[in-house]
Amino acid sequence: MAEKITGDLFRATRLILGGNPQGFLSSVSDSGGVSAQQAEMKTFSLLRIAAVTLSVILVSGCATPSWDSAKTPELPEVKIVDPPPGLKPEVTSMLGTWEGAWDGILPSRLIVYWTDGKWTGVVYAWADDPSGRFKGGWGRLVVEVSPGSKLEWWAGKVKFTFVMADPQTIRGERLQDWRTSAITMKKVEKKP
Repeated sequence: MAEKITGDLFRATRLILGGNPQGFLSSVSDSGGVSAQQAEMKTFSLLRIAAVTLSVILVSGCATPSWDSAKTPELPEVKIVDPPPGLKPEVTSMLGTWEGAWDGILPSRLIVYWTDGKWTGVVYAWADDPSGRFKGGWGRLVVEVSPGSKLEWWAGKVKFTFVMADPQTIRGERLQDWRTSAITMKKVEKKP
């Protein structure tokens, strides 16, 4: 029975994702000599189950991977430097350690460790690519603070942009070959 349900769910999932609807409908209507109306109701029920199952899978896959020291490069010790007095809060609130994952897949860390209001020192790090295309790494940069407290830099042909969304969130964009990736980074407190 479980194998039958799993098979029906698999076929329903294929239907939702663009599989062969006729094959699915004929397999439903041929299973057990049911009427066309019963087959239609069964199809609708299975599609609802498949849609809910896919939603759960997709939502659970959206959980941000955490920063895993085993899969990331060792970072240098970075001390956050107190900003000079009189700087705008939107600039000083960027100071700290931020973590997130590009498109919910590639864990990354941004440490904004000093600013004078015009320039900012950052350490940017990324984990190993889950598909194995590249290893994790890090870089130390000094970047200009653009209007709106935006941090922007180029790394080869890749453009990175980070902007404060709220005091606990930075949103980032990575542009490469006209493809854009997004990241939402949360501020993390330094662990004792």
